Amino acid sequence: MASFPSTNSLMKEVLSFRNDTFYNLVEEQCGTVVVEIMQAQDISSVDCLLDINNIFTFLELDSDELIPLKKKAGILLNDGRFVVKKGIIHKVESFLSTLHHLNRQHSTSSYHNSDNNPDLIIPEQLLQKFPFIRTLVAYSNLLAMSKVDFTFLNIILNNMIQNFITEERGYRYDTIIRQFACSLYILGGRTAYEFVRLNIPALLPSVQTIQSYIGASENHLTEGLFNYDDARDYFNLNQSILGFCAEDSTAIVPKITYDTTSDTFIGFSLPLDDNGVPIINSYSTNSFTRLEQWYSDLSQATSLNACLIQPLSTSIENISPYLIAAYGTDNKFKSSDVVLRWGHIYQQCKAKGIRVIGYATDCDSRYLHAMRISLGFFASFAYDDHPDILSIDLPTNWSWFFMQPEQLYLCLQDPIHICTKLRNRLLSKTATLLLGNQLVNIEPLFYIIQQFSKLDHALVRSDIDPKDRQNFKSCTKISSDNVLNLLEQVPNSIGIIIYLKAMKSIRIAYIEHATDIMDRIFHAWIVVFIFRFWFMWINSTEKRDLDLIFTQSSGLSISDEKKCNIKRKYFITYQSYFSIEINAHSLTYLAVLVSEGKLPFEALHTWLQNSQTCESTFRSARSISSINSAGVNFTVAQFLSRINKLITLQNIKNNASENKLRFPQHHKVSSTLRNTSTSSNITIISKTDIENTVHRAYSYVINLFKPLKIKQFLRNGKTISVQELSNTISRRLEDFWTTENDDRSSKNEDLDTESDDETGNDIDNDLTYDYESDEEITLDDNYDTIHNVNVSTNRGIRLVDNVKEEFAHNYFQVILNGDKKYLHKQAACWLLQKDRGTLSSDRLSRVQVCSPLASTPKPTRRGGRRSNQSSINLQSSINLQSFIINQSSISTNEKNENVHFSLSPIPRSSPLNRSQLPSHSLPFDCPSDDEQHHKQNISTTTRSGKMKKDAVLSHFTLRSDGKYNCNTCHQVYVANNGSATNLRRHLFAKHDITAAVYDSQLAQIKPKPAPKNDTTTTLSKTRTKELDKAIVDCIIDDSLPFTTFMKSGMVNLLKTFDPRYEPPSRFTIASRVGDAYHEYIDQVQSILKRVPAVAFTADIWKSGARKYYISLTAHMFDEEFTVVPLVLSLRQLTERHLAVNIQSFLMFELDEKFQIRPEQRAGITTDCASEMVAATSHGLFGPRHACIAHVWNNVVINGLSLWSPPNVE
Repeated sequence: MASFPSTNSLMKEVLSFRNDTFYNLVEEQCGTVVVEIMQAQDISSVDCLLDINNIFTFLELDSDELIPLKKKAGILLNDGRFVVKKGIIHKVESFLSTLHHLNRQHSTSSYHNSDNNPDLIIPEQLLQKFPFIRTLVAYSNLLAMSKVDFTFLNIILNNMIQNFITEERGYRYDTIIRQFACSLYILGGRTAYEFVRLNIPALLPSVQTIQSYIGASENHLTEGLFNYDDARDYFNLNQSILGFCAEDSTAIVPKITYDTTSDTFIGFSLPLDDNGVPIINSYSTNSFTRLEQWYSDLSQATSLNACLIQPLSTSIENISPYLIAAYGTDNKFKSSDVVLRWGHIYQQCKAKGIRVIGYATDCDSRYLHAMRISLGFFASFAYDDHPDILSIDLPTNWSWFFMQPEQLYLCLQDPIHICTKLRNRLLSKTATLLLGNQLVNIEPLFYIIQQFSKLDHALVRSDIDPKDRQNFKSCTKISSDNVLNLLEQVPNSIGIIIYLKAMKSIRIAYIEHATDIMDRIFHAWIVVFIFRFWFMWINSTEKRDLDLIFTQSSGLSISDEKKCNIKRKYFITYQSYFSIEINAHSLTYLAVLVSEGKLPFEALHTWLQNSQTCESTFRSARSISSINSAGVNFTVAQFLSRINKLITLQNIKNNASENKLRFPQHHKVSSTLRNTSTSSNITIISKTDIENTVHRAYSYVINLFKPLKIKQFLRNGKTISVQELSNTISRRLEDFWTTENDDRSSKNEDLDTESDDETGNDIDNDLTYDYESDEEITLDDNYDTIHNVNVSTNRGIRLVDNVKEEFAHNYFQVILNGDKKYLHKQAACWLLQKDRGTLSSDRLSRVQVCSPLASTPKPTRRGGRRSNQSSINLQSSINLQSFIINQSSISTNEKNENVHFSLSPIPRSSPLNRSQLPSHSLPFDCPSDDEQHHKQNISTTTRSGKMKKDAVLSHFTLRSDGKYNCNTCHQVYVANNGSATNLRRHLFAKHDITAAVYDSQLAQIKPKPAPKNDTTTTLSKTRTKELDKAIVDCIIDDSLPFTTFMKSGMVNLLKTFDPRYEPPSRFTIASRVGDAYHEYIDQVQSILKRVPAVAFTADIWKSGARKYYISLTAHMFDEEFTVVPLVLSLRQLTERHLAVNIQSFLMFELDEKFQIRPEQRAGITTDCASEMVAATSHGLFGPRHACIAHVWNNVVINGLSLWSPPNVE
């Protein structure tokens, strides 16, 4: 650009240009187009121009009047965007740079001239001693004309100077200074804070002042307390009303501490109330004996459960989630507790104006079961008739969509956990994935690492190392495009390519921010259809055929142990598969709600709808430990302390516009914001678009499976349709979840299942103990109020003779050797602590396959602990039994109530009630997460001290027929469906090994009768069988529960009739009922084979509990032309009442179950419901006939006008 001939000579003149003189200068330097831009904005002087940051922002406005000017200054793109010409930008930037330079020269010149100003008198001696004064004056002049906001810096300088001219005890600090100091203390730690404070006097307040500031801050977190009011304020601050909740847990160091503020003991596992919510302040007592009993009887918290809510807003800013509550738990909860808690959270948030649209967790089995109940996904719906129910209008041809149209909220399993589960299954040593004729294993990945350059694939051996079970980064690397392209060159890698593409689609659908909503739906259903095809193939292939494929593909032989019920190990775990199904259905449901206008578009921000918000909170709490301590883990109390610091810091960040504080931003967060901004364009979606996208995903998966040439996917030479595949899978899943599983439920696995989160483990090396640091919960600091302390005898423990009344609640009154003493409650915790809780400080050791179970408090003895430590130099050794409560007698007997949960589905018409929720039981044919652990590397007992399955099997020898021989007594037992329940019962009943059975089994095993000398009192076997048959017939005829004759009142009644009779157990009854059912089926099949013609009736019935049932009956003539009715099937109908679902049920019963030939089908009679008519009018069951009773009923109703008149406007 043209420059001024003399900057100094033109400085004053140029800075004063305005109007025509100014425009002439601009035209000379930048051109006429820039002049027109400035005139359009009324920029008429140099002063005005210097105050404007960017003159081209004006052209971004959408106005027809600016189009001519835009065409001169730049280029209009086809997508509506506008780009300014680079040459014009360069001229303007150079011109502005020159003007700013001239302005700075003018300011400096003014400063130098001010030395001769009589108003500014600074002694020369003072300037020589403090030369920074001249710089400070220049800074002040520059500050007045600068565009940078120096408000915070001005406040600091002013506050420091004011403190310098006062005594140190009179130092005062501005509110913004306190917030800055608090942020520095939290982010840098105490050491860094003290370093800055000591080297810059009068800048920062003392550490005690900062700690008091944090303690008095708003939104203080209390264990177990749900902060709904603060959550409402947070949502209002971010202008959001939609929220997505997340719940997860992490391992902690078990330790009991005393909180002086609430007068409670923190670290015990909090009990849950009838809403599944922890009961706060459950452990507060003034009785030392009561505390001692708690230590002996109650379990300490080994995990910390956190519940967060993520605001969903149209804002492109990164809104942090809000921590509603956190509490310690022993991880022994049920899925019913989760459902109750979610319902309670929903209602409380609704009362505060927050609409919770969903919940996200990891892939824990109990959370998965809670999601099924909440969604009614192949389960009884828990929220029927709720006033806030969401509803969508599902097209009838969406046979691939299994979720019911009414939902209260949606559920999503954490996609990162799903990816890691799929990776762990691929790396598992106990499972072998098999697809078609392909082995899905890591051998192709090893081949790539060995044969190709790292520049091509970026893989290392640790990426396929099974030790790190939470390595999501390796999931991303092994499913990258480069790896998939290289696998195309590896022989026999079709299976692993399909598997890794499923992992990639999960990342694209749920994790990546920039994915368009239609692409999310596309990739979500790609994963669903991949595993639906796989699931169908596994179930339609015989076990021996799978074994044959395995031996042919691997060249290995199947051991006798693996021949016994390992068909499920050829597929992924059931948690992973159902998580994939639930996620795809929830995403599609949200998309339909948005397309119908019932939810805003921000409800589709799926990258925020996961439990990683909980993981991030745990990482943040670990990251703020002191630099002087290597410990990264925490107790419950330490977590609350650290999280309160984070809450204080977040509150300061939220007020950044007022306090003028600026915080650094991680480059990943910046990238996230950019991606979110680019993906924030709202896409208009419709149901037709969704349907087409799903069918496109189905076609894509069909092409993936074509090279495998699996015959089960073909019908008449063509691949089966999406409708046929979905109907088959729907039936399989319905049977899968409705199969009664007494063996699994008897193990009570709903209580023992652990989360996939960083489960803590006792590792022999690299342990972090409950260290003493500045973050420990300290004792009451008002120790100067204690009188008559004998330091020489009671050094190291707070045991005093007197305390002030206002601090008396912090002490126990005890009698020690006949003297009345006051023992501080925190000191009592130290006294009763018998073991130091440990937890590995290395994240990898907490998630490795070879790690033992989570750290569990070791069994401890009741009574006192003697200590020889010099810090406790008491005159006589302290024994806990010598502490006598100096108060009236206090009952320490706790009332233990055993709450039993019904295994029956939830009645639809009943309100959500704890006693009606089903307890979780794992299905027979589903692999559990325990199969991820290598048999030789896990411990032999569970956390509750019971023998694991491998330890049980070690007492038996597997026979060639799949049965087991006891190594001690050589008795033969059968392990039904791979369950070891019978083997456990045998070890307990015959060999007195109590650790072999679970506590729930002990309650069901009848005690051994005492030997009697009189053998005549024994009931004969014939009479016993007669009575057993009568009981079974009674249960079948009256539809009674299997446990009816095991209840105490019924047993006493039977004993009255015959004291010698022992009624059968529910297992025996279940077996007899099953035998009777199969005998009935065999009889019906035998009859139907001989009958030339069979007529059918079908109907759908709704019970009083609002459950729907579908029935099918057969009718025929005998030799005397007497009508013979038979019930073929009656089952609960949980699917939508669509013609395709009804027809699928009827065809399954006739074709597969009873094998009734088409020529035998004489016709079917149904009511006049439209879906029933459509399902039975195709001739598949013979001609359809309308039920005459239904027809007459309709005639009467129509004739008497017994219907609601139409709304005619």
